[in-house]
Amino acid sequence: MIKIPVIPKLLTISLLFTLPAKASDIGGISATSNPVANSSGQATVNAYQVLNGTYMNSTFTGGVNCQSSTLTVTPYAGATFGQRLPFEETYQEPVYDLRDIDGDSVPDNPGDILFEKTIQTLQKDNLNLTAGFTASWSKSLDKKMVNLCRTAATNQIALQQASLNMKVLDYEISRLKHCGNLAKEGIVFASNSKYAAICADVRVMNPPGVLPDHSHSIPKVEIDEVEEVTSSDPSEIIGVHELKAPWASSP
Repeated sequence: MIKIPVIPKLLTISLLFTLPAKASDIGGISATSNPVANSSGQATVNAYQVLNGTYMNSTFTGGVNCQSSTLTVTPYAGATFGQRLPFEETYQEPVYDLRDIDGDSVPDNPGDILFEKTIQTLQKDNLNLTAGFTASWSKSLDKKMVNLCRTAATNQIALQQASLNMKVLDYEISRLKHCGNLAKEGIVFASNSKYAAICADVRVMNPPGVLPDHSHSIPKVEIDEVEEVTSSDPSEIIGVHELKAPWASSP
């Protein structure tokens, strides 16, 4: 006859009833609530500095210096590239054997892998392109001084143009004089010379010692009758009256 101790048996039974049952082990089906929240983000801040310089200056002869409105446009372009290495599109995740057929809350085949499932990593490369431009406009607030400076600049330009016209006139008169004097002396450029154009438009109209072609009209006088003159006084013949001064001694 085999005797079974009572105390150990009762102790074993009490241990079985005091072990808590996990929700993930009920019937071999996982029922554990495991909420997961993932949040990721990226912020890129680009700062562009605009430096305003002096106004655009226009300098003229005579010390005239005028400032005008200035528009500054600065284009910019930027690019950022992000990549995670090593780059893997998917990976294999093992599925373990968690079956508990005898109900002792312990997997029958712990560590056994039933199969592997493919999991996508959702890994991507990031490329960001930014482009644009910055603009700044500067304008003088003293409109009266700007107008006076523009008037002075206009007068200065007129003076320079008048001086240029005078120099051009002096050049043309000098060219005409020298070409004319040389032409009178019979000195001219050859027709095939590259300098022949300098005096090509100069003409000598009345060279010395040469009588230009000309013509005169002579009126025709008709005499109907010639009278015979018998007077002995020559002055009467030619129709001239001799005039004497009152102080003359001779009659």
